Amino acid sequence: MVRDKNRAIHSTSSGTSDKIIIYAGELEYLSKCITESPYLETGGNIFGVWTPFGLPMVQYVVGPGPHAFRHATQFRQDIGFLEANADKLVEEHALHHIGTWHSHHSLGLAEPSGGDTASTLDGMRECGLQSFVLMIGNYRNGKAAINAFRYFSSGERIKLRWVVLPGESPYRKVYDRTHPGLVYKPSGIAELLPLEECRLTADRQASPGQVVTFDNDYWLSDSNNRKEFAAIVKYLKSRFDSVSIFMENGSCVELRISDPSSRCRLRFDKGFPHEAPKIVVPVNKKDQLSPLPQWNVNGNKISEAVINLLKSIEI
Repeated sequence: MVRDKNRAIHSTSSGTSDKIIIYAGELEYLSKCITESPYLETGGNIFGVWTPFGLPMVQYVVGPGPHAFRHATQFRQDIGFLEANADKLVEEHALHHIGTWHSHHSLGLAEPSGGDTASTLDGMRECGLQSFVLMIGNYRNGKAAINAFRYFSSGERIKLRWVVLPGESPYRKVYDRTHPGLVYKPSGIAELLPLEECRLTADRQASPGQVVTFDNDYWLSDSNNRKEFAAIVKYLKSRFDSVSIFMENGSCVELRISDPSSRCRLRFDKGFPHEAPKIVVPVNKKDQLSPLPQWNVNGNKISEAVINLLKSIEI
């Protein structure tokens, strides 16, 4: 477990949804790791973010390192391999270590063992974490089964349901191409047994607080402005490999842009569009605001004004 220098304080289990968000491509990666090892435990680590509503969102799965210890009843990750990946994923993509995974291969144990629970809670206490995810894989007649569990600092554990996003994580392609020496390439097959899936929205059991809402005076509370925002996102995705949307609160949305040639965060806070969006760039591992030319919508559509601004500073 890697200590997260930028850890956030997450909610306790009370009122927390039993969901985990993951891309289909990352599930396929897990499946390949599990199916290639039917008799020995294998494992790795989970990197991603916590959504504004406290849900874990898996953005990148790390496999076993070259010096990992693998036994019929035990797996220990290669710490040097984990730390090297953690440094890059945090610095380059702002992804954090939100969980671990390992396979119980052909054993009949589809949930964490007593030892798994003890080591997870010990690691959480050591790192000061409020919440952490553990995935357990199993090998079943050539296919992989995967179950996810969430631990809380209180010692409570809940089983999670899967919200599966289509396609590949936007970080997988970029990271694997940039750091081929830090990527484990499994030789198994992507054969996955059915998961307990659910929807992120329109779930009758979801609490009202899980629906994305904006403050009344924030620009995205207007449906026409949300169309303008979609146009901005579409433009950025036409130019960059990875564009992700993060909502910090009801009055601040951030676009994170990442590819081998550019990394920055485009923030639309409460002052937008009367004030210019803020562009945050990493300089010597510290965030800095990029200077911008004078901002003036001048009767243009918001999307046009933002796109023209981005073009003027060559982002």
